[in-house]
Amino acid sequence: MNSPLEDCKSRVEEFVEKLARLARRDLALGERLTLQRVLAVAEEEIARHGACSAPKPGVLRSQLNMLPRLAVDAAMEALSVHMEALDKEEYAALSTLLTAYAAHVARLALAALDIVEGLDDVGDIVLGRLEPMLFAAAARMLAVARMVRNMSTERLRILIPRLQVLIDTYIGEDNAAFTEVLEG
Repeated sequence: MNSPLEDCKSRVEEFVEKLARLARRDLALGERLTLQRVLAVAEEEIARHGACSAPKPGVLRSQLNMLPRLAVDAAMEALSVHMEALDKEEYAALSTLLTAYAAHVARLALAALDIVEGLDDVGDIVLGRLEPMLFAAAARMLAVARMVRNMSTERLRILIPRLQVLIDTYIGEDNAAFTEVLEG
């Protein structure tokens, strides 16, 4: 029998894989996986399986500390799959794209951590608004990295320009949502 932590990790892996399939489909159709859609899929999964645990300030701080490394690791893993197969220019473009996306998610996590650590009481703004937005942004980044990792190099070669536009859109949406949470 798995421990609750192992069950939760397994469910998160399945969730990221589901998002990667959605991102792959959307990329093929020229659509994008919005933050609202990521949250809707998460809500469906929680309704079906229940939440892993109730949000707690200490757990949130731990997750925010871990997120930058997780984002960079996911990007590096995706890049390593295609390192030998892509030519230098293609690899440089993909590397710049994925590392910038991972750095963006890391910056969001560190900014959120600054906010959380500056509060005596982690209130509704953090647990009710900031955490879901950050969760959706991070899950989407991990899904894109997984999608790239699992994609054939030939297909990736064709899709790098479209992926650039998509990730730029995601970063813009993340920044707007983060700003809205802070100002709202």
